[in-house]
Amino acid sequence: MSRSMMTGLTAILGAGGGGGISGTNTLRTGGSDYANVTDSATLQFSSAMTIAAYVNIDTTGGKQTIISKDAGASDGYELYYDTTAGKFKGHIYISGAIKEVESAITPLAGVWYNVALWHDGTNLKLYVDGVQSGIAPAIGSIDTNTAVFRIGASSTTVATNVFNGSIALVMGWNDDLTPAELTEIVTPKDPSLYTQQASMQIGLPLNGGSENPETDTTGNSNNAVLINGADYTGVKLAIEQSSGGGPAEAQYNMFAFDAVDDEIVVSNGVCGNNDAVTISAWVKISSSTPAEGLIYAENDGTSRAGVIFRLSATNRKKLLIGGRQSSNGTFYNSETSTDVLTDDTLHFVTGVINTTANNHKIYVDGALVLNESSIGWTSDIVGNGLSFNAKIGEYFSNNLRFLGDMSSVSIYNDELNQAEVTQLYNGGKIPYYETLPSSLTSGCVMAIEMSSRDNTLNDLSGNSNNGTANGGVTDNGSLQTFAAYT
Repeated sequence: MSRSMMTGLTAILGAGGGGGISGTNTLRTGGSDYANVTDSATLQFSSAMTIAAYVNIDTTGGKQTIISKDAGASDGYELYYDTTAGKFKGHIYISGAIKEVESAITPLAGVWYNVALWHDGTNLKLYVDGVQSGIAPAIGSIDTNTAVFRIGASSTTVATNVFNGSIALVMGWNDDLTPAELTEIVTPKDPSLYTQQASMQIGLPLNGGSENPETDTTGNSNNAVLINGADYTGVKLAIEQSSGGGPAEAQYNMFAFDAVDDEIVVSNGVCGNNDAVTISAWVKISSSTPAEGLIYAENDGTSRAGVIFRLSATNRKKLLIGGRQSSNGTFYNSETSTDVLTDDTLHFVTGVINTTANNHKIYVDGALVLNESSIGWTSDIVGNGLSFNAKIGEYFSNNLRFLGDMSSVSIYNDELNQAEVTQLYNGGKIPYYETLPSSLTSGCVMAIEMSSRDNTLNDLSGNSNNGTANGGVTDNGSLQTFAAYT
């Protein structure tokens, strides 16, 4: 998969108590590998149903089954990924007639999704990450059967349509979960920790960090059996465990910048003579934040910026990304046309320059908000060197000062694509990790956490692009949740 944030992350927090969050390998299915749960009355959903799982697609070929209790006899239910349509789909049978629903979103390979199929006797709905993504009329009760409840393949006698990827936290309720309950299950936890336990009929952790990953947490003994070598080598996912499970989730303060003299300095610019760069950070502004506040810039000590990512000069809620061309010193920049930031809200912001594609992009919370082409680039970005320093929170000559909170500034000498930016955002609550996954090592030249958990400002990319705090900038900003990955 492409630079998945969830692969190989290592724990960043100190050991916790009984509970905790750990990044653990999930169930890997594919080829002929899947998992079976023996049929029971508790899995024969009829008048109402919600089934859900976390899924991460490796490849997008063929129909790929997530959960199936449909043996091909025009009864039961099934949740799957249909690569012909490029959508998540689900169906049930009512009086022998199939009722099917399709997601509005087109999922990406290498990204974790929480997918739920929901029926209340009137409508069939698909939810993706807690948001309704499809609806179809489905009046009546689901036709039940005694087929096996299968994870990662169809329930037919000979398993087909195997899911190529990783699956975790398979759950089912004989109830139509409320919007609040559907939102809750977007946060990955051991099934026993979710609020709605009374109607939960199956809860399978399916992650290597659980003490009993194939054991049903509901007490209904709907335990899974791994078939044909299915194992826990799937993509890692941070899951809060009911016991054990490694280091605890915790909240730590972001760095707070006062717009007076606070700054973080990196001795040498890190971008180099490159044809692409990606800059990302978590930021929080307020009504007091002035326009033009700097997130990150490299400069030769005068007015010549190599790269710059900052708030707009006219509006603190807009963003600007820019860079200087190495061949002739021309500076190119692009700015969002509308407000993209909200006061008193934590946002993950990403700016991209690609000189080869002649393109600038800005993402906010994983969503593309600016995509400008035909910029004018004909050569690389101005390179780094002893005369080029990098600053966070304040520009050179003590201007463009940032007022607000910031953490997790990272730089890539590469353009991260949509899926990779989404993973950075969804990894979200991270913000950082002590060892980059191998898939993210290439191109990462700086990653500084900037929190009260680790206020050393050491570069976690391994390139020794460490920061130095000046002006009294402190780690007493807003609280941000950090999830631990192992």
